[in-house]
Amino acid sequence: MVKTNNAFQIAAIVVIALLGLSLVVSTTGFGVTKLGTGASDATPICTDSDDGYGANLRGTCSNNNGDFTDYCVSENQLNEYFCMNYNCEVNIVTCGPDRTCVDGRCIFA
Repeated sequence: MVKTNNAFQIAAIVVIALLGLSLVVSTTGFGVTKLGTGASDATPICTDSDDGYGANLRGTCSNNNGDFTDYCVSENQLNEYFCMNYNCEVNIVTCGPDRTCVDGRCIFA
């Protein structure tokens, strides 16, 4: 009789512990595993206000990582941002003859 009673008590404790653990896991989210790279679940986007290659326009490339605005590297060079595969990439653009870089764009000097 004692062995049966002990087995029943142990089984009851195990069931209560499993129910409690189940409640904690479902409420807190601990124990839930998600496979992936850790990257954002947001839909990938990329836009560029000057369509990417407009050295005569100052533009801003926007994607899930932020906003990147064209800017002058030197008097005649410009960092021009553009979209590629939902990423904002950058090209160094040299302003043409008789042009200078001012405020993120190449203008006539």
